[in-house]
Amino acid sequence: MALSPSARRAWPERTIAVPLLAVLVALTVLAWLLLGRLAGQNDALAGVGVPMTMGMGGRLGVVPAALFLLVWLVMMTAMMFPSVWPVLLLYARAARSGARVALFTLGYLLAWESFGLLTYAGYVGVGALLAARMDWMDRLPLLTAAALIAAGLYQFTPLKRICLAHCQGPLDYLMAHWRGGTAGALRMGLGHGAYCLGCCWGLMLALAALGVMDLRWMASVAVLIAVEKLGPRRAFVPSAVGVVLLLLGAALALSPTPG
Repeated sequence: MALSPSARRAWPERTIAVPLLAVLVALTVLAWLLLGRLAGQNDALAGVGVPMTMGMGGRLGVVPAALFLLVWLVMMTAMMFPSVWPVLLLYARAARSGARVALFTLGYLLAWESFGLLTYAGYVGVGALLAARMDWMDRLPLLTAAALIAAGLYQFTPLKRICLAHCQGPLDYLMAHWRGGTAGALRMGLGHGAYCLGCCWGLMLALAALGVMDLRWMASVAVLIAVEKLGPRRAFVPSAVGVVLLLLGAALALSPTPG
């Protein structure tokens, strides 16, 4: 199935756009409110083996992983919905089905849940390393700095530019990869989520290094993602973000270690 000529317009009809935007705004606000409640629960989360920073440790298990992924899902709703709405509106205009829009969104979030699973495994791995080598705890700032520098360098790569261009103008993706039916909606959402992951994984790596439950860093990264996707389509924008990450990483690496 291909998009009809009328479905290729950038903005859907008001009857589709208004309720969809209202739902997205409501879910985003609810997600941020939940994060505000969860931000003060690090000790409780740590008690059941759910890590939220690299130095927090955590346990490898089904229950801690499920709880971490649930928190991660709330985070992705809060941080990504403010910048993902253009593609959802375009898809809604073409699909004309609330169920398919929901499945497209689910596929998008599932793509990000895969990165959340890697983040959980990374947290548990770093925590186990630090527990085995307590003298390495002083090197935690260097690990954080290395993650920030890696995220900054990724901002200058061709893959970053390709994925960002897709996120800034997803109409070509919808036209070239259209799939009908409910399975097609889920598959298209996964595909778009993969592009978004390719665009933003560096920023999320930086957030993971700084602490995923720090509301200030979460809000800062969410703003950077929105600026990159919705702001001016200029090459200096991702480069400027990369420079900031590199400087932050360098400052952390060069800062004196305690003791």
